[in-house]
Amino acid sequence: MTTILITGVTSYIGLNVARHLQNQGHDIHALVRPTTNMDRFLDFELRPTVHVFDWDENRAQGALNGILKVISPNVLVHLAGTYVNDHGFDDVSGLVADNIRFGTEILEAMRQSACDKIICVGSYFQYADYALPRATNLYAATKLAFEEILKFYADAYGIAAVKLVVFDTYGPGEWRPRLMPAIRQAQFEGLPLALVSENVWLDFLHIDDVCRAFEAVLGLLLTNDGKGRLDVYSLSSGRPVTLDDLI
Repeated sequence: MTTILITGVTSYIGLNVARHLQNQGHDIHALVRPTTNMDRFLDFELRPTVHVFDWDENRAQGALNGILKVISPNVLVHLAGTYVNDHGFDDVSGLVADNIRFGTEILEAMRQSACDKIICVGSYFQYADYALPRATNLYAATKLAFEEILKFYADAYGIAAVKLVVFDTYGPGEWRPRLMPAIRQAQFEGLPLALVSENVWLDFLHIDDVCRAFEAVLGLLLTNDGKGRLDVYSLSSGRPVTLDDLI
């Protein structure tokens, strides 16, 4: 049985991935804030071992190190972060703290523990030039900055790291204000749906496919020697569609 520590477990992807890996027989641990609402654990039939860590009150590195040493995870799945599309001045500190600082603290705690494997997520917002990294907003820029830090820790300390670049996800139990639930709600209510004027391209991934991707990457990390490098994979449907065609 593999012990997996997950940050950001109460996100839509986090809950589904955690449940999927739990159903595969893995031992799931969740690192959460004291203010985290864990009510959805019941909705998703998720039974993780919960570890509470107060980022705001106790930023002592020793506390985070201690949690990792107690859990001794085989793999860390880092999903925690903050998303803001169009940021303002008040959003800057949160984006930097959650997307760069906390991830770096996680890596530092890994360096001083027995855990040397990590899976994290990236966003297609990091690739404004399609295949080449160029951030479309500050959120994406912080994700790119953390990727460089991740490369450093992989190279300097032998950590095996995988980043999954995820496109638009959808599926059952969705509560986020996203396009697919909005379409469904408009159908149920028989109301018009306000859309952007530009006919944009979209690439939708069902959450079950995302979960299977995490399972596949976990298998790669556990069976292959990926120490000292960062591998990046893009999760795409392979069938992008325009907004007009989707509607």
